[in-house]
Amino acid sequence: MQIKAHAQNILDALNTGDRFGERRAKEWITPAIARQGRLRSAKAPVTLPLRLAPPGEYERATEELKNRLRSLVDEWIATGRSPDGREMPHHRSLDGCSLDAEPSPVAVFNRLMAESLQAGERGGLWFLPKGPKMEPGFIAFKSIPSGGLDNPEAAAREYADRLFCALMLVDWNVSICKCARCGKYFEIACPRSIYKRGTHCRSCSSHGSAQRRTREKRQETRNQLLNVSVAAIISWKNKGSRGSMKEWVVRAVKKETRSVITAKWVTRNLPNIEGLAKKHQ
Repeated sequence: MQIKAHAQNILDALNTGDRFGERRAKEWITPAIARQGRLRSAKAPVTLPLRLAPPGEYERATEELKNRLRSLVDEWIATGRSPDGREMPHHRSLDGCSLDAEPSPVAVFNRLMAESLQAGERGGLWFLPKGPKMEPGFIAFKSIPSGGLDNPEAAAREYADRLFCALMLVDWNVSICKCARCGKYFEIACPRSIYKRGTHCRSCSSHGSAQRRTREKRQETRNQLLNVSVAAIISWKNKGSRGSMKEWVVRAVKKETRSVITAKWVTRNLPNIEGLAKKHQ
């Protein structure tokens, strides 16, 4: 259940920004300001009063979190994608990420791991128990300044980096996928080794299946019309009829399939019909 919640948090941040700016202002900074107010009332030392940033900065922070995290995750996902569009989630790796990317997944990961080792228990990543092992979990990171004007956009960039770093440390990260059709990020519980047309979310997968069924149904109908038309032309030639061959075919198709075609349809498909008729003779 914990892992499911972590995956959903990642997906919310990727798809919407997870209301980062709004939550930062209401749930993190405002209570911190209130605590400082109580400290001042108790005459405890407060170095510099903490202040909320302008509302627009919190709105931009949500977009900043989403966009930065997407850049990092997209670069990593691309390492498991071939030029012909096939996707292999289990082949993704940080080693395959471009060092010239901005932001660079490799640089972000290395920086945070170094900082986490230096900080020890005081910062960085924390871990969740998972049997005899420790499962890298989410970071309890809010980046609340001790005083002065809050900087939500800088906090959003740092939070995005830490989310990405945490994702790289869990064994279920291959479950995070991006839809090749609509661009939505979603989870596949047990990813296959290869997806020939890329990964697709449930909605697009259903849409693609419906499109394939429609194409197959149209092809089936066309094949039926061609087969009936071939039989009609053979019959017309065998009987030595002097009437219009095309009208003969139109009537035969209507009688056999209840489909209504025109002489123009026969003209347009005549090369295929006559080719098939020769094979039957």
